[in-house]
Amino acid sequence: MPLAASALRGRSDWLIHGIAISGYIVAAVAIANRFGFDVFTPFGLHPSYSGGRMQISSMLGNPNFVASYLATSAPALLYLALRPSIKAWVWRLGLAGSFASIWWTQSRIGLLCFFVALALPLLARSRKQRWIAIGAVLVLFAASASLVNRTNPRSLTTASTGRTFLWRVSLADGVHLLGDGPGTFYYTYPERMGRWFAAHPDGSLLPFADMQEHAHNDFLEFLVSTGVLGAAALLATLGIGVGSLLQRVTSDPRAPFALAGIVALLLGACFDFPLQRAETWALLWLWFAFAFLDLNRRVIRFRERATVLAPASALGIVLLVVVMRPAIASYHVHEGLAWEAQSSDQRAVEEYAAALRWDRTNADAEFYLARALANSGRTQDALEQARIAQYWLDEPDLWELRARILVQMGHKQAALAELDDGLRRFPYSSLLASARSEISAEPEK
Repeated sequence: MPLAASALRGRSDWLIHGIAISGYIVAAVAIANRFGFDVFTPFGLHPSYSGGRMQISSMLGNPNFVASYLATSAPALLYLALRPSIKAWVWRLGLAGSFASIWWTQSRIGLLCFFVALALPLLARSRKQRWIAIGAVLVLFAASASLVNRTNPRSLTTASTGRTFLWRVSLADGVHLLGDGPGTFYYTYPERMGRWFAAHPDGSLLPFADMQEHAHNDFLEFLVSTGVLGAAALLATLGIGVGSLLQRVTSDPRAPFALAGIVALLLGACFDFPLQRAETWALLWLWFAFAFLDLNRRVIRFRERATVLAPASALGIVLLVVVMRPAIASYHVHEGLAWEAQSSDQRAVEEYAAALRWDRTNADAEFYLARALANSGRTQDALEQARIAQYWLDEPDLWELRARILVQMGHKQAALAELDDGLRRFPYSSLLASARSEISAEPEK
């Protein structure tokens, strides 16, 4: 981050323009989604949704991700929209597009973060302008929040119950100094949920008993996964960055906008997981870069520094390849699903295998490959692949698949034992319970 900032010395406008343009593009694609266009359709990929808020996925895959990104990038659009220039209308249009996109996502926390991102920089303006602008923002927020709350298919009560259930389960084993380990939340949550239900048998919460990759509270997830030390390190790092920007509020006109972007993102992190996603994680540190920017220094001219340009270009190519590998793997997974839908299981196996060559960590490809192998009659290979898949995902579906493969091989008792093990791990799983009842009723082969 400081190295990137040093390369922008004297050109901090480049950075704020870059953030604004990225928000502009995400909003434009989200608006296109609203009217039926999906950015991946020209590449032969078709969305699984039929409409509604899930349609507003832009290039990020989920409406909540879109709302989070747009709220965090909104201060850059606001900064450029407030400048006394005829070009300001271009950025005002982008700001309106961001608001419309967040509205269509029906994300309550995204809407709140968006208006916080607008209100905070306005506090730095003159007193008269400040209160007129903030008053208008508050009125617009109140009206928007009321309407979004009515149109969102999931009521506020249901959403709150689901979040608090998730947080209680996450803390079921208490807080430890070092935690379970970075990135382990997805793997430890099922067992923790099973223990929680054993101690709190509440049937009304069963609808919320589901697999969760994240805690929907980044600070809580850091606390559980990295312990007190890891959470303290994160808070200390964020505190230093915020403190550095606060010191520049009076000297750098961009600092209040950078702070607003950071506060909006951290507010969203209390109810979602933007710190676990690459695009918003990067945006956080781009905003923090304004703590390092020196507006008075000469910009580095890369054409005078060939020794800098060549390694930077090579690094950019390497990063592009690294970034593209998961995308290519996801394409092969999509193609495999399409072949499975046509009962072409062997072609599906080839596509899933290709996906794993590009990205060995693709959990979907691991699971679907085992399923396609079983459907094509290669039961021994399917069973081995299902064993490998357990290293990458831990869900009731995988245990059920292993049991089905064992039945296919004529090992009914082994299949029942597999389901019993799964039910001990996932006692709330109706999928495993129904599979056990069905297999138990089948005659021995």
